[in-house]
Amino acid sequence: MRALLLCVALLCGCRTEPLPPRLDGGGDLTTVAAVRCGFDTCHAPTVCCSPDVGISGSCILPANCPGGLGFACDDAADCDSGWVCCYTASNGARCRIAAECLDAGGRRLCGSAGECHASEGCCRQVFNAFPTSYRACGDASCL
Repeated sequence: MRALLLCVALLCGCRTEPLPPRLDGGGDLTTVAAVRCGFDTCHAPTVCCSPDVGISGSCILPANCPGGLGFACDDAADCDSGWVCCYTASNGARCRIAAECLDAGGRRLCGSAGECHASEGCCRQVFNAFPTSYRACGDASCL
């Protein structure tokens, strides 16, 4: 039995480090701490399925949320280091490499101006003025 386990370990390989983020635009969902969803909070493996950009919604499995409405993150803190929380109207919000987000025409969701470029602010007005809505990096003059 011990020999069989050793063979399986050698054939499969043993990882001593965590797996890298997925390259499918999803990031590593194990890093998602909490995603605001109206007045609730979603935790992996659920996403916030929201028709109004976080004002309301339900915590459900991603496969049960129609395209563009699922929010697996709401700021960069929910993503692996070096990744951003990227929102596109067709895919909702998920962790992506910053350059991929820009290429996809996405908006970087943020929790504070420190997650945005120096010339940007973390703006609620990108979507609307409701306090439960997500914020995105935008013009530095925003609130």
